[in-house]
Amino acid sequence: MAGALVTTLAVNVPIDHQIQSWTTATLPPDWKAIRDRWEFYHGLRTLVSLAALACLFASTLSTGWRSAPDRQAQRDEHPGMSRSTARVTRLPPVRVSIPAWRNDENRSG
Repeated sequence: MAGALVTTLAVNVPIDHQIQSWTTATLPPDWKAIRDRWEFYHGLRTLVSLAALACLFASTLSTGWRSAPDRQAQRDEHPGMSRSTARVTRLPPVRVSIPAWRNDENRSG
C-alpha cells in the first residue's frame, strides 16, 4: 500500500493540480501525453493496491494453518466429540422477571 500512496502523491496528485487550471481554451499542446501518463500511473496504483490486498488475504489465511496443531490439541482433550461440539459452551439460563403491575394489566385487558 505504501507504493500506491507514493505513486498517488508523487505522480497523480501533481497532475490533478495541473489539470484543475485547464480550460478548453488553455489546453496545453501535449495534454494527451499528460492524460496518458495519469492513466498509466492510475492503473499501476490500482494493480499495486490489488497486490497488497492479495498479500493481506494470503497472510490472513496462512496464519490459520499455523495454528492447526493447537486445534489438534484441543480435539485430543475432548475425545469422542466432533469438531463442532468440542467448542460448545453452555451458558447459564436467563431469568426474566415481569413486574407485578404488568401482570395485572394483562389479566384485566
